[in-house]
Amino acid sequence: MRKQLEETKTQVYNLSQQNEKKEAKKLERTHQIGQVSMALDNTFARCVRQTTLTSKAEKIRDMKDPEEQLDFIAQFVCDMGAIHAEYLKMEKREWNNCLLYTSPSPRDS
Repeated sequence: MRKQLEETKTQVYNLSQQNEKKEAKKLERTHQIGQVSMALDNTFARCVRQTTLTSKAEKIRDMKDPEEQLDFIAQFVCDMGAIHAEYLKMEKREWNNCLLYTSPSPRDS
């Protein structure tokens, strides 16, 4: 009888330990989801603030669906990438058209 009582206590202890681990994992996942959600909201808000089309910014400012927010962020990043690529091309063309002019030095004669 005593042995059975000890086995039952051990089982109860093990089950409580398992339950605590499950709860800790659940809490950790909730925390991580909160962090991701907050990062998404902050990134979305930053992209909206940097959008120069005010009509577009006003229309999307209150967007709450995470998938729509992610789509907007992806579109914003792609647009910025295209703008940067065009800027680099333009800068390269300007450097290619640059003629370096040096006047003759008196020592050259």
